[in-house]
Amino acid sequence: MDAEWLDAHEAPLAESQPPAGNWLLPTALFDEAAEYAFRLCAAHSFHQGSKRASLLAARMFLGMLGWSLAESNRALSEALVAVAAGTYGHPALAAALERRFRPAGESLQAG
Repeated sequence: MDAEWLDAHEAPLAESQPPAGNWLLPTALFDEAAEYAFRLCAAHSFHQGSKRASLLAARMFLGMLGWSLAESNRALSEALVAVAAGTYGHPALAAALERRFRPAGESLQAG
């Protein structure tokens, strides 16, 4: 399965600031984002585009809480292909998201 599909349709999301008193810890945020992505991707909800929609759901959820993707979408494409194939589970997807997202404006090298 080719994993180049994500970068072809990559669109930047508006950066936002986390709300004051954010009650979710980062690990819980990524677990919740992975839940959205995993359910869409594993269920093959769409004839075409389940992986793109699942990544967009995770990006939008995390973006609303002040987190941004610190590298290209390509870094997550292999994980989503594996989820769709049934060889990658929810905990692994949450860990992959946590490794690749940073608070808005922070680079990967800073963490």
